[in-house]
Formats: sequence, structure tokens, C-alpha cells
Amino acid sequence: MPTRGRTYAQTMFFHLRHEIWSQPSRCVEAALSPIREPTAFTAEQARTAGSLVAQTRALALSLGDRACLALGLALKAPVYTADESWRNLKLGIRIHVIR
Repeated sequence: MPTRGRTYAQTMFFHLRHEIWSQPSRCVEAALSPIREPTAFTAEQARTAGSLVAQTRALALSLGDRACLALGLALKAPVYTADESWRNLKLGIRIHVIR
């Protein structure tokens, strides 16, 4: 499942900052546990991410954000984010705001 709303490093930082776990190795486990299989960023996903600029311009999404959405669209999978502004996106995939 795509979790690009938060990068791997951001997830670790979040867990450490909020003292969910005091050991970084536990954060690594938690950050990687939902990843079943790494997925390459394909040329088709890059085109999709580029095409999302117009639809997401008002939200000022980064390339990483749009890459997450493109992967979700390609896999027909939900995406997870901590960015509240994603809640109003209408892209044909389920978007879960985790806060």
C-alpha cells in the first residue's frame, strides 16, 4: 500500500519525536512493516504524477506527493497521508488522512 504521504525518514522521525518507541530499530520495523514489495517509479507513473499538477496545484503538492498518488492510481490502492489538504482530492482512489 502506498504510504508516500510520509517518507520512510519522516515516519521514523514521527515515531521517535512522539516517543512511540524509544529505539530506532523498532521505528525501522514499524516503517517497513506495511511494505510488502518495493515498487519502482515507472515512466507511466511519472507521466501520471506530472498530469496531477493541474488537479493539485492549489494544494502545492510535491513531486513525492504526486508520485504517491500516481502509485495509488496505478495499483488501484488506497494512499495514506498526514496532510489534511488531501482529504478533498477526487482522483478515483481512497485517501486516508491519518490525523
